[in-house]
Amino acid sequence: MKKYLILFISLFSLLLVGCTSEIEEKKYFIAYELDGGSANELVTEFRENTEVRLPIPTKEGYEFIGWYQENEKIEIIENKDYSLTAKWKVLKYTITYELNGGTCNNLVTEFTYFDDVSLPTPSKEDSTFLGWYEGDEKVDAIARKNYTLEAKWELIPEKEYYVHAFFQGKIIFSEKVIENTKLKDLSLLEKLNKKFSYEIVEIYTDKDFENSVNLNKKVTEDMYLYLELKVKPVKELEKGVKISILGDSISTFYSSSSEVNSYYSENDTYYYPKYCSVINTYTKTWWWKTIEALNGTIGINNSWSGTTVYNWGNENNSGAMNMNRIETLDENGTPDIIIVFMGTNDLASKFEKNVFKNAYDKMLSRIEKTYPDAYIFCFKLGYSIYTGYEDNRADYNSVIEELANKHCAGIIDLSYVQTIETYQEMLADRLHPNEEGMNRISNRAVNTITSFYKNGNIFK
Repeated sequence: MKKYLILFISLFSLLLVGCTSEIEEKKYFIAYELDGGSANELVTEFRENTEVRLPIPTKEGYEFIGWYQENEKIEIIENKDYSLTAKWKVLKYTITYELNGGTCNNLVTEFTYFDDVSLPTPSKEDSTFLGWYEGDEKVDAIARKNYTLEAKWELIPEKEYYVHAFFQGKIIFSEKVIENTKLKDLSLLEKLNKKFSYEIVEIYTDKDFENSVNLNKKVTEDMYLYLELKVKPVKELEKGVKISILGDSISTFYSSSSEVNSYYSENDTYYYPKYCSVINTYTKTWWWKTIEALNGTIGINNSWSGTTVYNWGNENNSGAMNMNRIETLDENGTPDIIIVFMGTNDLASKFEKNVFKNAYDKMLSRIEKTYPDAYIFCFKLGYSIYTGYEDNRADYNSVIEELANKHCAGIIDLSYVQTIETYQEMLADRLHPNEEGMNRISNRAVNTITSFYKNGNIFK
């Protein structure tokens, strides 16, 4: 009996061991089709109830979508065999464009990893394309990413031409205008019609007055125009006409006891009568004599001793080109006439001709803009033995004449009055007029202004 029991136990143990081995060795298998991709640590077999994490493969130029068995996406591995195929999607990118007013055909708005993308060149009227920018960075080549690109432009300068106008044998005007400006829109012609009452009879392109031109003609090159004008009186010189002065020491007068003074009262801002007692009352100054002879009234005499037209690059100093002086000229009412007697100190300071010209041009432009209805008269400079004065006086006077014509200002030509023959009779020192000088300067100013009002011709 004992012998049979031992045999039974042995057989049972053997059967039990056989069943356990069969359970432990049950496995499942996974086959992979990577379709050109690659992956590390692929799990190709696993035991029952083992947690399996599927790898994420990679493939250049593609995004991995997932593992599929036939048409079913497999995300969880169960206890069974698998044959998995990796599925891919080509990487795609987008480009958004901001053209900023430009136009462009065939804009590539989407591309794949494998596309070779060339950025287009847009166009915009009157502008040069500077490039595509992403923020502040210029983009010359497209990388594999999304973009928001902005077109940047530079405005093409409009073509400009000069129009030169002649009247009565001398140039009266030069204007730089943009291409295709009509002749009728030239600022000179507009002023001749509206402000000075000139009647434009005809405009010619030759000095022999043979080839006339229509006012609707557009400027497409530098032009020389020869004007045939009918001159008419602008209006009567009315009693009480308001006259303002912009000047230097020659036009100053200040005394605390005087009824009429120039604008500034601080030390060294005026010359008369402090440094020339011969002119001991404002009634002896050239500007008062002029206003009185014209039956006018004083506006503002903004004259400042020692000042130049040029402002040395400082818009807040005493330069006559500065608005802090020009804008005072109407403090006693809008002037009908503005007389400019400036340039003496620029010449004495030996400023280069172009420096003086730019400053004088700016001064007249600002006066004209601030007081569009006022008639402007500019003094040309008389003779002086001041050191170096005569070296450049002719050049300065040519600038004054040129710019006076450009801005339709009258010219009070002192160079015919204060000459090498007469300066000793007129000057108290090398620059400042005595009483006789004041009289002659006034006479010249009065004759010039009354002549303009009688015949209407500002270009004399």
